[in-house]
Amino acid sequence: MTARGFSLLECLLGTALLLVLTTAALEFHVSAQKRFLRLKQIDADAQAITAAMNSIRIDLAKTGQGLHRVSALGVVEPIVHENGVLTIHFAEKLFRPAADLQAGQTRLSLIPKPAFAAGRSVGIVSESAGEIRTVSSVEGGDIVLSDPLEEAYPAETADIVLIERLSFYMDKDGRTLRRRVNAAAAQPLMENTGVFRAGHDPDANLLRIEIAGLSNPEKSHVLILFPKNTASNRRPGL
Repeated sequence: MTARGFSLLECLLGTALLLVLTTAALEFHVSAQKRFLRLKQIDADAQAITAAMNSIRIDLAKTGQGLHRVSALGVVEPIVHENGVLTIHFAEKLFRPAADLQAGQTRLSLIPKPAFAAGRSVGIVSESAGEIRTVSSVEGGDIVLSDPLEEAYPAETADIVLIERLSFYMDKDGRTLRRRVNAAAAQPLMENTGVFRAGHDPDANLLRIEIAGLSNPEKSHVLILFPKNTASNRRPGL
């Protein structure tokens, strides 16, 4: 008795069925892989946001630190928010003048001796006057200002405050959150950033930071901070 094989039609039907199953399996695999990669990126972005928020929280806690006299005289605002850039200021170090300062003076002798680079900002204040100047050079125990002083300052009541400036903003590429210290090159704080918003309510003395990852921009993380140093730095009547 001769064994009967598969007909051409049966072979074609079997092949077609195999192709359908294989295609479905591949589509499922690709879909599952895309979903896995998306979830992995969302998780990576969430970790990056947490790290960025922690770094920002530490920075913002310094807002206004040591600037009581400087900000009370209106020389420097501890918090500046404009054009999408959040900038905070705080005192890095306090110096005293070695002698009385005169209007028009550009070379100042400091105690202790300065050990910072040129290009930094200093606030010169006394009990009733203040101004901010940029340091053009540091020479031994002296600093040379880019512009002369407008006021005179008695040595016994004057402070010279080295001001630290931190800025946070989105890069031109629209996906990198950057942190800049003074005039140095800005460093990336978080890549794949979908949203960065900053807000400042001076009446309530609150800072609000909102960050979302590029993989899930609709899910944002919010940080609300009350900078305690700026609460005591506010000028009377504000």
